[in-house]
Amino acid sequence: DVADGLTVEGFFRTKRVKPDHERQAVISCGEGFADIAWIMRIVDGRPNFSVFQGTNSDPVAAVEIDQDVRAHHWYYFVARIAPGSPSKLSLTVKGEGLAPLSAQTELPAGFSIRQNRKPLIVGRSSLFIDNKPEYRGTWDSFAGQISDLRISHGELPDGELLGKIAQ
Repeated sequence: DVADGLTVEGFFRTKRVKPDHERQAVISCGEGFADIAWIMRIVDGRPNFSVFQGTNSDPVAAVEIDQDVRAHHWYYFVARIAPGSPSKLSLTVKGEGLAPLSAQTELPAGFSIRQNRKPLIVGRSSLFIDNKPEYRGTWDSFAGQISDLRISHGELPDGELLGKIAQ
């Protein structure tokens, strides 16, 4: 339950330069297009945090950093859902030797994140629908390294974040 907020943070380093029309999932909650509650990923070279509601397979809200990540460089990210009126969705990314970049948006009134009992998935998205072999598989595979992921109930204050870039 994320009614009291959510903080997802960690480090990543991709091996790929910006490919067109590619998504690399860092971590997601849920599986399949109609089941993901939230996902942190790289979309066409840019960090993106999206949340989903109801049975809609399109994100109800998303934030994206307006700068491409560089291949073979470590990045720290913190994605948050902050409760309130209105609730907010935010993403901050910090790279080696770079100032932090942030994006934030308000969530729609009455928004509640899709709840599921599916696993957290690291480094890829998973598709498994109705136990049918033709709907099994993976997509959005991450090409690189992911380290020190932490998921916290509630919105962690800046002073409690991991926040340092791995050397």
